Amino acid sequence: MAFYKLNKFHWHLTDSPSWRMEVKAYPLLTLKGAVGNHTDPNAVAQYFSQEDIKEVIAYARQRFIDVIPEIDMPGHAAAANKA
Repeated sequence: MAFYKLNKFHWHLTDSPSWRMEVKAYPLLTLKGAVGNHTDPNAVAQYFSQEDIKEVIAYARQRFIDVIPEIDMPGHAAAANKA
C-alpha cells in the first residue's frame, strides 16, 4: 500500500449489525453485539481481539501504513444498543 501511496488503512470496526472490536471493560459488546452480519442476524460472533488489533497495527507500522480506526457512533449503534 505504501508503494502506491495508499498508506492509510481506514479500519471499519463497527457497522449496523455488529461490533467488531474486543473491549474487555464491556464484554457484552462482543458477546451480544458481535453476533450477526448483514445477511444473517444470528451468525456466530466475529470480532478482532485486542491481540489481533495489536498485530495488525504492528504489521502496518512496519510498512509505513497509518491505521485509522472507525468507531461510528451514533450512526452504527445498533450492535452497541443490542449489547
